[in-house]
Amino acid sequence: MNRIMAAVIIASLIISCNGRQGVKTFIEGSYMRNFENEFAVGIDSVVLLEQGDNHYLILKYSRFSRLKNGDWLPEERHEEKMAGVYDEDKEIINEQKKGKVIHFNPAKGKMFIGASEYKKVK
Repeated sequence: MNRIMAAVIIASLIISCNGRQGVKTFIEGSYMRNFENEFAVGIDSVVLLEQGDNHYLILKYSRFSRLKNGDWLPEERHEEKMAGVYDEDKEIINEQKKGKVIHFNPAKGKMFIGASEYKKVK
């Protein structure tokens, strides 16, 4: 009976550790979201690159067109380079400059920056 109990405990530990590792192994990659509202239409992409020791380089690219007085303005492009630190306990990345919180749902292939939802593409 002790062997069975030990096997159950070991299996439980392995499963719980693999779940936590699943988020960390999911993080690195490219994410995209399309957006459209009454003022603009566009696309955002985010690339997360692990730099070691739970540090990440966050590259955000935005391309959008604004609507003003019924006319579309010329397309705008923005690039942003940020740094983040992965919190293993909370399974989130804390962006260092503006304090953005990035969290993940590997089961659905999604990343969230605040309320903005991104789909992992690569």
